[in-house]
Amino acid sequence: MYFQIEPTAYIVNGHDLLITPFKTPIKTEFYDEDTDEEKDIELGYILAHRFDLAYSPRTLVSFADDLESDLFHVAKFFFENKNNSQKLSGSRYLFYIDYIFLEPEFRGHGYALQALALFLELFARGEVVSCHPRPMNDLEGKYSKTKGQLIMRKYWSKLGLTYYSKKHNILWQDEWSMPQWLKSTIFKSFDDL
Repeated sequence: MYFQIEPTAYIVNGHDLLITPFKTPIKTEFYDEDTDEEKDIELGYILAHRFDLAYSPRTLVSFADDLESDLFHVAKFFFENKNNSQKLSGSRYLFYIDYIFLEPEFRGHGYALQALALFLELFARGEVVSCHPRPMNDLEGKYSKTKGQLIMRKYWSKLGLTYYSKKHNILWQDEWSMPQWLKSTIFKSFDDL
């Protein structure tokens, strides 16, 4: 399957440069035999935020607090703890993956990992990437909180996120790069076109 990633950064005002939201549709081309046409179909979307590390940690934490609780928790984790803030040295950005959603009929094929890897390859290669591993809203009731976090941590670790704080439920990787197995999978898909 060939993915089209259309990253859109929502810049509303100058403050958005501190923490820039991205909403990216995940699309693919689909041949419709009934109409004999190729159509773009949307499989889902990625929602992420990019912290600009050129701003002071205090400013980023304060601004994250005004936006939403998950951003605030990730900001506090990385910016208010000296050991964690060292993980950011040498990076220009901290990417936080808020949410990735795939329509149920497209789940279970690795499309989310592939699409997210392409998105991160475009915008976050060599930067710090983080997330809170937890099941999507429509799957939260299926597992206990602890079991759901464990399943999602294993799943998102396949993306190359290797460090985990159990206390804060934050999974991350400094100097992110796409794992070789994902490169092989994605570019094999391109070869099949």
